[in-house]
This record gives sequence, C-alpha cells and structure tokens, in this order.
Amino acid sequence: MMNEKVIVIEKSGQSASAELSELCNLYLEHCYYEKRLSENSLQSYRYDLIGLVRYAESYISRSEKAGSCGKTETCGGIYKTGETKQEKKNDEASTLNETLIEKLECKGNAKNAQYRPKQNCVYIKRLDRDFWHKYMAELAALKKVKTVKRKLACFTGFFYFLENRGIIEENPLDKFKLKLKPASSVPETLSLKEMKCIFDAVYRPLRDNITGITKEMAEILRCRDIAVLELLFATGLRVNELCSMNFSTYDKDEQSVRILGKGGEERKLYLCNNGVINALGKYIEKRVHMDKESDAIFLNRWGKPLSCQAVRDLVRKYCKAAGIKRNITPHAFRHTFASLLLEEGVELRYIQEFLGHSSITTTQIYLHTSEKRKREILTKMHPRKKLEK
Repeated sequence: MMNEKVIVIEKSGQSASAELSELCNLYLEHCYYEKRLSENSLQSYRYDLIGLVRYAESYISRSEKAGSCGKTETCGGIYKTGETKQEKKNDEASTLNETLIEKLECKGNAKNAQYRPKQNCVYIKRLDRDFWHKYMAELAALKKVKTVKRKLACFTGFFYFLENRGIIEENPLDKFKLKLKPASSVPETLSLKEMKCIFDAVYRPLRDNITGITKEMAEILRCRDIAVLELLFATGLRVNELCSMNFSTYDKDEQSVRILGKGGEERKLYLCNNGVINALGKYIEKRVHMDKESDAIFLNRWGKPLSCQAVRDLVRKYCKAAGIKRNITPHAFRHTFASLLLEEGVELRYIQEFLGHSSITTTQIYLHTSEKRKREILTKMHPRKKLEK
C-alpha cells in the first residue's frame, strides 16, 4: 500500500478539477508500479499532466463563459489569467519538488485497479477532439516538435489506460493524428581545438583561494571537475548517467563502468585512455576526504551526490574560461564523442552501443559528418583520380 499518492497538481475546490487530478494520479501510480518507468520519465509525465490539468481548467471555464478570455491568457489559455510565465514555472517546480519519486517507497501494483471515478467522468468527457486539436495547436506554437510529440505520447497513454480500466467508454485520442515536421538540426559539437582549450582551462593549477572553502577542498573539486569532463568526452555518457555512477558499478581492475541507461537498458563502457584513468583515479584517491559512506562516485562540496545541474554549471564555467562563447551543455560532449568517432571511421552500430541507443535510427543523426571529412573523402576517394593515371 502506498504511503503517499503522486500528486500531479493540488486539487482545487472544483469537483471537476479534482476528478481529472485524481485520474492523473492513478495513471502515474500505474506508470510507477506496473510499467516501471524511470524517475526521469515519471517526472516528465508529471509535468505534462500538470499542463493538461491547467489547460483543461481554462478550456472548460472559457466554454462555460461563452468564450470570454482574460487579457493575460494566450488565445487558448495555457497560462491562467493574471499569472506570469515565471510564476507558473515556479508553481510547477514547487509542486514537482513536493512529489519526488522517493516518496513512493512501497512495492507491488497500484491499489486502485478497480477504481471508478465519481460523477461518471462528466469533466473528462468534455475533453473531446476539438479540445485536443486546440491544445496541440497551442503547444506546437510554443514548444519544439519533439516536446509536443512526447507530450502527446503521454496523453495518449493516459487515455488508453482510462479506456482499458473501463473508466471511459470512448478514447478521444484514438487514431488522433498530429502532423508536425521537425526542423532539421545538426547536433551541437565541439572541435578538437575547442576541447583542448577546455582541458587546458580545467587542468590549470589553482591560483586564488575560493571563498568559503579550504584550499584542500578546492583542489579536490578541481580533480573532480577534471574527471567529470574527461569522462564526458571519453565515454559519451548522458549527464544523468554520469551523476548516477557509483562504486558498485565501477570495476577498477577492468577499468569499466556498468551504465543503466534509458528504458532500463544496461551497457558496459571501458576506460581505455590513460589520461581518463589517471584523472578518475586521482579524484577517487582524494575523494576519501569528502565522504567515505556514500556509494556515489561524484560528490559536491557538501558530500552529497553531484546533481545534473551542477555538471551543467561546471561545463559552462570551463567553457567560459576556455573562451568559448557558445552555450555548451554536457550533451554537446556526447555529440562530440559520437561525431569524432564517426569521422575516424568507426561503424555506426558500435557508436550506437557506446551511446546506449535502442534504435540505430537515433544514432543516424551523426551521419551529417563534418565539412572537413566530406572534403577529404572527395579528394582521396573519388574515382576521377583513377582517370589521371
């Protein structure tokens, strides 16, 4: 039995809003207990369902008022009247923080398998095809195509769940088609020259004392940062995979790391470069002064597991120190890793395994190759050269 429900959004006094919120909670319990989705997926689903509840409240309210609309709403009401975008973002962040998945400590299936909502789902039946066309149109105007499609996948799963449980008789999203063409984009990568500048910046010895910490701690954190950047470039890890590294999955003798990636897929990565091995070894040697109890390899200055945001911040810090003005994220290291391997002639299927992609179609985004590589191929391998002999 669950100690606490996954709350999507605080239930208001309106019974209709409470009805939809309760159904969303039920679906999240199903995703957690029965589908065994990852924390990241559950957090995305929570965020998507929060948006659905908010928009549905606005949509029904406007319908009841014969189309009257406040000045601060978008035409479809994605934001509530009088609420700024930042206030909405802060409110949602607060809600998500209160519903961290660690609260779900029990095992077993959701207890609500025989759940039947009150009032015969009057509210949810009003979310018809017209509602979905308008909601998707507004999302498409504000969000990236990839984001809109992910949200639609969440909503489709939600309504199929309700239909399978007998909570609704007709699924409004059944055979619902959304034709959105994503803009073609080349992954953000770093050149070898830029990578050298970044490593020069992070390997640079400390000169000044950092306010608030001892010189010894500052050196430990520098060693940690070196190991983090070396690993990102050497392995192509996702940022959450790097932060999840722990001693139980790291084999020092074999110099390998077991990674649990998206969809619960496990893969093994090998550390083969002496620079990477030495950087990680030196940090682990100094790490004993931070926390001997935690199983997490990478810790912050307070001895807690390093967060994804902290890694983004340190990447930004050293890119700035290297004179790189672009907005570089940890994922750019992953793109760089894959693109440079491809340029060196590594087969795409190996890169797929390194990156942990379930489908090689995802890996094919790196087939753009560099302009330099294209020039080299045409210069050295074009059959026209044979005619010159």
